[in-house]
Amino acid sequence: MGVTPLRGRGGPPFILCNSALALLGVLLAGQRPAPKTSFYAAGALAGAVLGTAIGERRMSRRAARLALAAILIGAALRLLVR
Repeated sequence: MGVTPLRGRGGPPFILCNSALALLGVLLAGQRPAPKTSFYAAGALAGAVLGTAIGERRMSRRAARLALAAILIGAALRLLVR
């Protein structure tokens, strides 16, 4: 019961729209984004493009899953240590 390529393509547009609406909500609430928000957003976009290119062209599915598992384990450990 894996995700087929056609079914899995809705994620990135959803994440982009969700992030844009969150930023809009911050602005409409009268809050000011952090001074370096545009810098972080540009870095995130560049990382997403680079990661997608590497993931599609150079990594097997197994390698991509292992990389994701390593990232999630690292994030979980970081949360536990705090």
